Amino acid sequence: MKVLGAALLLLFFGQRLFAQTSAETFKSIFFKTANGGQIVFSNSAKSITINIESRDIKSTDRPGSIIVGDKMLQYELVADTVLHVGTDQKDNLLAFLKGRLSYAKHQLKQHYTNSGHDWVVINNKTYLVWYYDLPGEYGSLLKQINLSTVCFSHILNLTVFSSDGDKTLLTEIAQTLKQNDFKIDFDAQFKALNHK
Repeated sequence: MKVLGAALLLLFFGQRLFAQTSAETFKSIFFKTANGGQIVFSNSAKSITINIESRDIKSTDRPGSIIVGDKMLQYELVADTVLHVGTDQKDNLLAFLKGRLSYAKHQLKQHYTNSGHDWVVINNKTYLVWYYDLPGEYGSLLKQINLSTVCFSHILNLTVFSSDGDKTLLTEIAQTLKQNDFKIDFDAQFKALNHK
């Protein structure tokens, strides 16, 4: 598991390099709660929250990355330069997917296979589920599964790494997504979540 974890962190590091221009105006934080956790993105006028129901959540030393059960979950809010007012959300999400796959192949030199995507609607919101296989330990395959949607002219991207391709964790988290027309103060949110 340690070797797998190290490999996943290297993949994550590469993704974070690609996203350095992401979400300049939004800051994010993960709060652990009694029944799981909450991820909060906020700027001076808007906020996004997503909840995770699990008693088995561990922090990592990488921003935007936690362990839920036996899966690594990465979360990011990317300022998307391809988003234009009035354009189709699906086109924007597909452009994001293509950009990420191109970056993985050409910059990170990842040799992925079996890539694909599907559309899902969760709580009346369109999501793009996209995935590919990566070489794992001893000839095994590791599946990277992403769930992406548009939030406030940004793309929220959630990623899990799995040996079985199970996307249940991602869809459960997506069901809790809230977009707010107000900022969230991180200190106040911590106190509210922990009843202090």
